Amino acid sequence: MATTRQKLNRHFWAGWILVVALSGVLAGLHGLFNEAGWWFLALVVVAIVGVFVAMYRTRCVMCGAPLRRMGLWWHPGAEANWSPPCPSCKKHIDRIEPFKR
Repeated sequence: MATTRQKLNRHFWAGWILVVALSGVLAGLHGLFNEAGWWFLALVVVAIVGVFVAMYRTRCVMCGAPLRRMGLWWHPGAEANWSPPCPSCKKHIDRIEPFKR
C-alpha cells in the first residue's frame, strides 16, 4: 500500500520528467525543421499545464477526493518533515489506509 505522500512525490517527479523530455524532443524537432518557434512554445506550455492539472487532480488514497491546491503546490523536499492533512477527510498524508468506497 502506498501513502498519499508517496503518490504525490511520484506524480511530481514523473510530471516534471515528462515536461523536460517533451521539451527536449520538441527542441530537436524545431531545429530539424527550422520553422517558426511559436508552435514549440505552445506545446511546451500545454505540457506544463497538463502537469499542473494532473497534480491538482491527484487523489487522496484514504478518501479518494482530489487534493486540489495541496497537490498543485506539492514540493517533495520542502514537505519532508511535515505531514499535512487531506483537505477532505482530514487524515494525515503519511497514514497507510486503503481507499474504500
